[in-house]
Amino acid sequence: DQESVLPLERKVSSGREKISDTFKIFFDGKLSQAEKNLGFTPKNPEAFELVEQTFDKGNLTITVQVKPEVVNLGGSCLITLMGSEIGKTLEQFPEVKSFNLIKLGHNGEPIVESIGDI
Repeated sequence: DQESVLPLERKVSSGREKISDTFKIFFDGKLSQAEKNLGFTPKNPEAFELVEQTFDKGNLTITVQVKPEVVNLGGSCLITLMGSEIGKTLEQFPEVKSFNLIKLGHNGEPIVESIGDI
């Protein structure tokens, strides 16, 4: 449910790399103690590492890799949640009109692709 995704505030650069910097922080997954006390828990960064981001003609493609130490990922529900979080995050960037989320398996092959409009 996209309505259950709540915002966190972070300071990032305002230059050309602002979208890239935002998702580096997103996948870093670090939370302050105050955020943890409010009930925020990083779901995605624990299982994924950011592989690549590309932006072309209003479309952002984010490719993530399952971390080698992750055995049980939780399937499509986790990708759906991550897609919701990414979509909410991208609302602050009017230049992004849509996004693709590609998840690579342990062998490097794409196993899930999620596409969303902003």
